[in-house]
Amino acid sequence: MKNNKKSLKPTSLRNLLIFLVLLTIVLAGAGFYFGRNWLHDYAVSVNHTVSDATSSNSDVSSLKKLQQQIEQQQAIIGKTQSLFTDPSNYQTQVVQDISRYAAQLGLPTPNFTFQAAPSSTPSTGGAATTPVASVPGKTVTVTIQSPIAYITLLKFISAIEQNLPKMQLTGVNIGRSDSGMVTTDALTIQVFSR
Repeated sequence: MKNNKKSLKPTSLRNLLIFLVLLTIVLAGAGFYFGRNWLHDYAVSVNHTVSDATSSNSDVSSLKKLQQQIEQQQAIIGKTQSLFTDPSNYQTQVVQDISRYAAQLGLPTPNFTFQAAPSSTPSTGGAATTPVASVPGKTVTVTIQSPIAYITLLKFISAIEQNLPKMQLTGVNIGRSDSGMVTTDALTIQVFSR
């Protein structure tokens, strides 16, 4: 009987073990190389995700800051809108405001004459300012009872000039009277409208 089994010789076994060790080292090196590349690609994608999230967070922060600025500026926006009157109700607004100023200073209720466009020529003999040409407006002529104390007239004009919606004195005719009193025919006022 013959023995069909192949026997391993010590040299063959040693060569087989060396081959297996070398194959294991090569496979470990290749695994390490591909694992490193996979980890690098994964780290790059995580880095992109983090930068996108940071950018998105920055955009959200910017929007929140803008919203806070708008909320803080609401008072300024409201005041800016109050500078101009609505053309549909400017006559009522002007009569109420000027009548209130006259009453506060003890003047009788003035008379009002409304005109469609502002006049660019001042009253004869009076000092006037030129109306602001780029701002649309309406012109009103206010007649107050004369004679009037000069200081009262100045306070009345100052109140008109400081009014909101904005009104600008464009013409006045003043004459001298007795003991600190002045006479005036009419005040021409430009009312700023949208």
